[in-house]
Amino acid sequence: MKPSHIYIEKRALGYELTERILGRYGGSSVIFIDHYKDVFNRTGQDFSRQERSRSLILAVNDGNKIFPGAPVCQDFGSERFFYSVNAMNCVFNCEYCFLKGMYPGANIVLFVNLDDYEREVDLMLADGPLYLSCSYDTDLLALEEDTGLSSFWTDLALSREGLYIELRTKSAPKSFVPSDRIIYAFSISPREVIQRYEHKTASFDKRIESVIAAQKEGAQVRLCLDPMIFVPGFEEIYGSMTDEIIR
Repeated sequence: MKPSHIYIEKRALGYELTERILGRYGGSSVIFIDHYKDVFNRTGQDFSRQERSRSLILAVNDGNKIFPGAPVCQDFGSERFFYSVNAMNCVFNCEYCFLKGMYPGANIVLFVNLDDYEREVDLMLADGPLYLSCSYDTDLLALEEDTGLSSFWTDLALSREGLYIELRTKSAPKSFVPSDRIIYAFSISPREVIQRYEHKTASFDKRIESVIAAQKEGAQVRLCLDPMIFVPGFEEIYGSMTDEIIR
């Protein structure tokens, strides 16, 4: 990710994540704003055009940070299934992605007040174990080199008994944290689907290499064949993929 512009809420200055981003992208134009929605939610945005040169918006989230998981989503047997939002939008460009219909533009928002997320998790853990999907509205592992956000969540899981986190990704991370409470969930699609629909994501081979590396390091891995796209030769393409995964 190389943002041409970085928009920063004035109140987001001084946060560790803000300083990290500014240190990495000294050549980007910095514009100070009052509220992230003034840029992120403005009308008349061109999603496709913005995807070619995304801007980054650094903000403080003083609203809801953790939400109940939708009943139609897999809760993996957890009675308390939630998802967190500390980033909005994704560096990838999957043609079918629901984010294209949910957000008015392609710019990426990072919420920098991570200490408030930590406090909210602690309050929720007081009521019992918590299963938290951390990459619901983004791909944190794809953003890790720039933001360190997946490390924030894995560190939190290691230090909080009863906190289980899932990091869903279409990237190919190279390092992992072995823990039964940290799940690396890889979205896997056939090569034909990745090449046709999942632009800028890791290739099938790179994802499988990453899965194998995670297993060797003792990390918890989940394979998600999701979504399944109806393409010509659907049964053969997906059948060949599952056979290759099993081998």
